[in-house]
Amino acid sequence: METKRLGKVWLPIILALIIVGVIGGVAFAKVKENELAKQEQLRIEKGLEVREQVDERYHLEKSTQAACEYLKRAKEKFGSWTMAAASYNGGMSGLQKQIEFQKSNDYYDLWLTEETARYVFRILALKEIMKNPEKYGYLIPEQALYKNVMVKKITVDSSITDLADFALKQGINYKILKTHNPWLRDKKLENATKKAYEIHIPIEGYQK
Repeated sequence: METKRLGKVWLPIILALIIVGVIGGVAFAKVKENELAKQEQLRIEKGLEVREQVDERYHLEKSTQAACEYLKRAKEKFGSWTMAAASYNGGMSGLQKQIEFQKSNDYYDLWLTEETARYVFRILALKEIMKNPEKYGYLIPEQALYKNVMVKKITVDSSITDLADFALKQGINYKILKTHNPWLRDKKLENATKKAYEIHIPIEGYQK
C-alpha cells in the first residue's frame, strides 16, 4: 500500500523527468558509495536517518520520496528539469554559484565540472537504451528480467540483537533479509528510542 501511495504521488514527477530525459534510475537505483556524499543534503533536509546500523539513503521508498521532493524543489528554483538534474548531481548551492558567476541559467551554456556537464547526456543515453534495448544489442530474455516480489511489512519498535536469528524466525535467511532491507547496515539493530521501523519480509517470488 505504501509503495502504491508513493507511486501515485511521485510517479508523475518521475515520468515528467523521464520524458525530457533527465533522470534514469536516479531515485530508484541503489545508492552507490561514491554518491552518498551528494545525498547528504537530502538526509539533512528530509530527515533520513544515517548512523552505523541504519542508513535510510539505501531505503527504496524513503530515498525515492526524498529525491523526488528534492527534484521538484530544484525545478521550481531553477526553472527546468534539466537544471534540476544538474543540481541533483552537483548540489543546489554549487549550481547557483555558477549561474551567478557565468550569468546564465541554461544548462547547455554553463561551464560545469566534467561529471555534472556529462550528467544529463549520460541519462539521455541511458533513456534511449532503455527505450530501444534491442537496437543497441541488449537482448534480454524474459527469464532474466526481475520479477515483482511479494513482501510483508513487519513493524519493529525494539532492538534486534541478532538479525540472522531474526531472519530465521521469519522463515528466511540473513542474506535474503539484507537483500530486501539494504538500509540495515549492521548485524543488529539497536533501538533505544523505540522508533518504529518497517522491515520487508519476502513471501513469494524471491530467489533463495
